[in-house]
Order: sequence, then C-alpha cells, then structure tokens
Amino acid sequence: MNNAAEVRDIEVLPPEGKKLKLFSEFDKQMSELRKNNNVVFDLSEEKGMEEAKAHVRGVKKVRTALEKSRKAAKANALAYGRAVDGQAKEIEGQIDELILVHEVPIQEVEQAELDRINAHEEVISGLIELIALPTDGVPRASDEIEAILYGAKSIYIGPDLEEFEEEARELQSRVLAELSGYLEKTQRQEEKDAKLKRLEKEQAVYEQESLEREAALRRAVDLAAKAVRDLKEEEELSAQREINTAAAIENAATQAREDLLEELEAERKEKEDRIALIEAAEEAEKLRIANDEAEQKARLERVQIAENETMKALTEFFKVEIIAGADEAASTFLTTIRAGEIPNLFFWEPPSCIGLSTVDKETF
Repeated sequence: MNNAAEVRDIEVLPPEGKKLKLFSEFDKQMSELRKNNNVVFDLSEEKGMEEAKAHVRGVKKVRTALEKSRKAAKANALAYGRAVDGQAKEIEGQIDELILVHEVPIQEVEQAELDRINAHEEVISGLIELIALPTDGVPRASDEIEAILYGAKSIYIGPDLEEFEEEARELQSRVLAELSGYLEKTQRQEEKDAKLKRLEKEQAVYEQESLEREAALRRAVDLAAKAVRDLKEEEELSAQREINTAAAIENAATQAREDLLEELEAERKEKEDRIALIEAAEEAEKLRIANDEAEQKARLERVQIAENETMKALTEFFKVEIIAGADEAASTFLTTIRAGEIPNLFFWEPPSCIGLSTVDKETF
C-alpha cells in the first residue's frame, strides 16, 4: 500500500500552549459534563441508582468518542510519518548512489595507502622489538640469540620500504649491533657458568676424596695408637728402657695424631701441610720400627754374650769335672739345652751388667 494514500489532511500543530482543533468539540462538551457531574443521586432508591448509572454511561460515551478520535488522528499521523520516511529513504538511496561512484575509489585508495604504511610500520615495529630484546629481562641461551640475530640479518631492507627505507636501515644496524653485543655477553656468561660448574664439580670430587683420605689417615693413626697401647700392655714387665721407648713412641704417635687431626681440618687450604703431617706420621712409624730393630739387635747381642759366657763357663766346668773333651762336651750340652731336650732346664740371659763368673757353678 502506498503510504501517501493513507495520509489524510494533517492538522498543523498550533503554537505552544494551544490545543488542537481536533479536540475543540470535546472542550465544549467538558463544560456541560462538569456542570451535570455536580448532581447528587440518591443511591438508596432504585430510581436514583438507575439515574446514576445512566449518567456514568453518558460520560463514558464521550470518553469512547475521544479515544476513537485520538486513534484516528494518530493513525493518520503514523501514516504520514511512514510516508515521510519512505520517500526520504528513496531519495537518500539515489543520493548514496551518486556518492558511492566517487567515494568507493577514494576509500580503496586510502585503504591501500593505509595497508602500505601498516606493512612498512610492521617492519619498523619488528626491528624496534628486536632492539629491546637484550633488556627485556627474559633469559635466553646463546643459540637462541644466534637464531634471532640470523633472522634480523635476513630482513630485507630495500626500496620497497619507500620513505621508511632509511629509518629501517638505521634500525637494522642498531639491531645487529645490539644483538651481537647481547650474544657475546651471553656466550661469555655461559662460558663462565660452565667453568664455574666444572670447578664446583671438581671441588666436590676433591672434597670427597679428601674426606676419604682423612678417614683413611684417621684409621691409620688410630691403628698406630692402638698398636702402641697394645705394645705397652704387652711389655709392662719389660726393662725400663723398653718402657721409656714405648712411651716415647706412644707420645710421638699421639702428638703426630693430634697434629695430623689439626692439620686435616685445614687441608683444603694448605695441602702441603697435610703432606708434611703424613710424613711426620711415617717418620714416627719408622722410629718405632727402628727402635724395635735396635732393641731386637740388643737382645740378640745379649743372648750371644750370654751364650759365649755360658760356653766359657761350661768349658771350664767340664775341664775340671771331665778333664778331656771339654769343648766338645760343652758344645753338645749347650745344643741340648737350646733344643729344650732337658726338662726344667733353659738358657738364661743374664743382665748386661752381670758377668757369668758371678754365678754359682753348682746352682747352674
């Protein structure tokens, strides 16, 4: 349906404060209605009730008429508005066609220019981001930085960038310089970290070996001390010289152990001192062995002296008692004693300060 056909005569809006002519008839009726509305009906009687209802119905009819007039006028106004919108839209479409003929090419050119600038600015932004990499606080390995540096070198900077070419070249030079310095710094740090890690590993191995050596040395010193104590217990009844020697060896071993334990605590710093202590312990052990050998030699010498004295005494004895063959008899008798073939008879080692000549021959 044509919107224009629906439109009837549209009343021109009156000045502000004035009413539409459409409702002038109702204004006239309102005076009469107000006047008649002042009537008081006797609702207690049927007649009064009917009159009151008839009055209300009459007023309602006026209201119904008002509503019909309002709807009719509004429908006409709405049709008018639709007609205005439709015709305006039709004309607007024709105007838009005239605009688009020129506006579309303009927009295409502007968009192409915007795309061109955006593409160039992306290259610039990418280079700026690369410049910020060394200071962004993100940890990177040297191989990752090398890959980034290779990518930065691969960025093509040429006439295609047009007015951005010079700026891009300057940025690329800065990027390469920054990334090269970043790479060198990272490589130096990695080398330093690797060296530190290697030293820490070597230090851990050295400390473990030191602990094992210390434990072995402590065991050796403890064993040496125990051996000294055992020797002391076994030789409590020995001569004073043996006691003094054992005590000296024990003191030397104890002192060496104490010195060694003190030096072992500082071995990590002074390895040479630890070696000196080890040598001191070894010298103490050599001293003990040398003393044992000297004592053994002294014993053997005393035994030999005793044997010689005994041989002489026996020879004299048998010369007196047997007369002939005394040397052979004494030698045989001495051999028999050594072999332990004569019960309750053993070879006695006399004190070094007492000669065999003082012994009673009959007691012997």
